Amino acid sequence: MRAQRVYLLLVAVVGSALPSHAQSDMQANAERSLAVAPSNLPFAGTSGAKSGEEQRTAAQVILEGSTKDKTGTLSLSRKTGSLHYELKVTGALDEATSEAVPLTLDGLSAGSRASFNFSQWIWHGPSLREHREFLELCRHDAATCSCELEDFEKPADQAAAKALLATTRPSATDLLEAQKICATWTGSLGCSTADIQDPAERGRAQELLKGTPPTASARAQYQTLCRERAKACRCQLSDFTDPAVHAEALHLERADRRPIFIGGGVEVGRTRFKYVDPTSLGAKSAIHNDWSVSGRAGAFIAPVGFFVATYSYAKAFSPAGAPTNVCTPLDNTTVTGSASCRSVTIGPPTSSAKSVVSLQLRRISTRGVGFAPTVQRDVRAKVTAVVLPVYFFVGTDKDLVGGVRAGWRSDQKGATVSVFVGTAFSLAP
Repeated sequence: MRAQRVYLLLVAVVGSALPSHAQSDMQANAERSLAVAPSNLPFAGTSGAKSGEEQRTAAQVILEGSTKDKTGTLSLSRKTGSLHYELKVTGALDEATSEAVPLTLDGLSAGSRASFNFSQWIWHGPSLREHREFLELCRHDAATCSCELEDFEKPADQAAAKALLATTRPSATDLLEAQKICATWTGSLGCSTADIQDPAERGRAQELLKGTPPTASARAQYQTLCRERAKACRCQLSDFTDPAVHAEALHLERADRRPIFIGGGVEVGRTRFKYVDPTSLGAKSAIHNDWSVSGRAGAFIAPVGFFVATYSYAKAFSPAGAPTNVCTPLDNTTVTGSASCRSVTIGPPTSSAKSVVSLQLRRISTRGVGFAPTVQRDVRAKVTAVVLPVYFFVGTDKDLVGGVRAGWRSDQKGATVSVFVGTAFSLAP
């Protein structure tokens, strides 16, 4: 855990979203069918699309300092509808002054990094007009539809609906039997079912106190009341049995349109390298810029899952080698064999570049097992890698957080299998 954190959080929300029932069945089915492996991009992206004619906008500013990592970070992010982007700048933290100066008038400081990432859903949810038409289709053509008590505008209609849904109180016979069970275990006619130690007897007492739920006839009357008096009657796409009406409902909810996702980013960093000249062993230093650019696009193809293609190009600098102990004779001394030794890197830093193309399928099965097979190809190094993570470990929030990963690389012998625990499945790339 970081030793010191300072947060400044500013969130602004403008507009309103449709109620949850405005989301289409296609969106729900897509979420049930997708599973996302942890991404190696620095920004995971947005997890939702525009819903209705209004958009939800949020802005966030975070300042963070860490004495452990010796860094200071400024993060600016904004989300407007289905577009999400973030700018982040990180610089070295001066512990003496508790300041970080990642940017100067000359640009990035040595030891600083800056990145910009964005993500965008091209698929949009239904407009308010389309949603209203869908609800009318539910009212007149769906096999079943439902509503809430708040959907009835007249108090008389609310009272009638409440009466139809009311659960019948336990009968006098059932109450007497439940009291007998209480008396047997607690010595009192009145007790909490939790006080009954025997699981079977406790379950029987709970069942006796349940009462009788609404009859099928009452539920049918309630549904008729919903169709005729409620201002909204909701349903699912599966409630339309007529093929022509089902196709119209699909179009109104935009469930017949394939969701497409695009994203990308760029990152730049400046690093200072200290080394010694291999000829003279004189101390030298150099500052180099690392940079990378990436882009990705994906589409949901039912019933297979989400296909995502990614391309990234990166150029980086690294030390010429591991530090080496170098000893040089001491000047101004008459002691034979006296020398000064230091651990240094010999030679200037070297540069390397990677050009990687990858294709990934993201899916979660009906049994709750996630798969994210990925094929990567480093075009410059001519190396191919295949990774198959299988998620089945469930975390405290009932998310898939780990499992078994199998991997293979063309430049190495054999394959690898490992157990991992990490980022939970996300429902969007």
